[in-house]
Amino acid sequence: MAYVFKDKYGTEFISEEKPTRGRYWWILPKDYQDVVKLPKGTIKHLINFEMSYSDDPQELKEIEQ
Repeated sequence: MAYVFKDKYGTEFISEEKPTRGRYWWILPKDYQDVVKLPKGTIKHLINFEMSYSDDPQELKEIEQ
């Protein structure tokens, strides 16, 4: 699965690994190797609500057709 999250500056990211909260940054097991920066507004479009750094990463669910 993939996780979406924001850093303390509001920058949006997606990652295959679930990050854990550090003091100022999200920490990933592979040290940001599998993280992709997303255009602003992408997370709200994907999960239908606005996130902030204080929110836990949200897992994207697979859509069945």
